[in-house]
Amino acid sequence: MLTPAAVLILVAFLIIYWLTRDHIVLNNLLLITFGLLLISWVNIWQALLLVFFLPLDYFLITKIFPLNKWRVPGLYLGIVTNLCIWLSSRYFMGDYGSTMVSTVQIGASFYIVRKLSFLISAFQDPNFEQHSFLEYGLYVTFFPQILSGPIERPKSFLKPISRTRKISDVDWYDYFHLIILGMFKKIAIADNVRVIVDRIFQLNQANIIFVYIGTVLFALQIFCDFS
Repeated sequence: MLTPAAVLILVAFLIIYWLTRDHIVLNNLLLITFGLLLISWVNIWQALLLVFFLPLDYFLITKIFPLNKWRVPGLYLGIVTNLCIWLSSRYFMGDYGSTMVSTVQIGASFYIVRKLSFLISAFQDPNFEQHSFLEYGLYVTFFPQILSGPIERPKSFLKPISRTRKISDVDWYDYFHLIILGMFKKIAIADNVRVIVDRIFQLNQANIIFVYIGTVLFALQIFCDFS
């Protein structure tokens, strides 16, 4: 449930985002700031860890990867460091039973996977285009996808965020169609299938046929939830 403070922050964000829409740097900086604010809402340690280690991956990509001798050690260093950040964030969370804490844990994992995605993409592609630290930071902290994904490839994400957002560029029909289709998959299919799946897997001695049905329906539930 949204608190009054959260609603005010969201409204302020939308207003500032609209006012800065013609200034791409300010717009991207606002998105990063709001993303960090979200992850620090429940636990400040995760935000501090993320901010502190964001420059490391960027340094490896821009300074170490161009040196062929150090490309592989640089990749290993980045992967190990990010995994340590993820484990540290879980350690500092404390109460694992809280719903809000669980949500933030998912968010922390999402950010780490984004960092690894950028790092590995830059390693695999020798012609990987150099981007500003601001664009890299926005790729990692882009909050609208924090719970639903997908883990988008850097190239497909960075191209649109490097230019000014214009309402005239939006294909409203296609987006409205996607929203309605997504709501149907989530509300009409996934949420209803989940009820059946939960009942099947709560049976003490379920028939093997029910187990197969439950497994298939669970796959359908996950697909409709995430697609």
